[in-house]
Amino acid sequence: MASSSSPTFLGLPREVRNKIYRAALCTFEPRPSTIYPPPDVSVAPTFMNELAIVEHDIDTSILLVSKQIHQEAYDVMVKKNRFVRVTTSGGFPLRLLLNHLRVPVVTEVKESVDNFQGYVLSVTLTFPKEVGQAFQDTPFSVEPCSLMLLSRDMDVLCDVLMDGDTHLPGFGTNVAIKIAVAPGSILSSSSYKDPISDFFSEKTQQIRGLVFRSIAEAVEEELAQDTASDPEAVLSKFQSLKDEGQSLFRSKQTEAANLKWMDAALEIEQLHESSSWPVLTGKSGETLFARLAELYFLMKLNISHINLANMEKGYVMQM
Repeated sequence: MASSSSPTFLGLPREVRNKIYRAALCTFEPRPSTIYPPPDVSVAPTFMNELAIVEHDIDTSILLVSKQIHQEAYDVMVKKNRFVRVTTSGGFPLRLLLNHLRVPVVTEVKESVDNFQGYVLSVTLTFPKEVGQAFQDTPFSVEPCSLMLLSRDMDVLCDVLMDGDTHLPGFGTNVAIKIAVAPGSILSSSSYKDPISDFFSEKTQQIRGLVFRSIAEAVEEELAQDTASDPEAVLSKFQSLKDEGQSLFRSKQTEAANLKWMDAALEIEQLHESSSWPVLTGKSGETLFARLAELYFLMKLNISHINLANMEKGYVMQM
């Protein structure tokens, strides 16, 4: 009578093994639906230095089982999670900026962040220290940071950088952002990982790393375009943002409406200070200024109304 052999993990179909890898290595909790701390948290200045660590049930011990399992599991982990490294040499309160919208962070342990090589993107922020000296005598940390994020949260990180001037005047014109695509892949690959350098060019003019040159050039061209050259398109955009805020307010999403109007008002201020403003006013004359001013002040009034209402609620609660 023939004896049946015991089933093994590697004997399972690859699709099944991939599901197991995803369950073990890719179980990050969804991004919180609210950006505000719970009511029992005291929003002290020190709170703004505490990063929002994303919750997860990751168990990396499966990577230590064998060479083949490590290769399979590692590939699933980096392709599914798509980790992003964000670093700064210090000099400005990155933690304060991240806490503005509670950007989820996988880890802030420098050794873990620096030793991991499976990033799809590396973002380095530098800022003139003399400009950020205003924060030297405040509770807000200006120490260097090495952080690991998920690519799913890059939209929030971009929103934070767009709002940098709210917390640090001159941020937008002084910050330098260096982006490297697949930075770990530039290093020598492991003997049991298939190299991907054959499929990418290693250098481009502005977007660096292992990225198709055609993609890099397209991104550079898009970045170089003046997105605020059409007066009617600009007015339509800000009218839509105002209306979106109004819709949120009517549906009782007060704080979301407030953020929508604050972002739009800040963007108008940035537009007014940008090199695009003379071009826009040259095309439309006083018409653009008058219509934009109306939208701007209406949104500012709405913001003030919400803030006053919040202050009144706080006063009533204390009573």
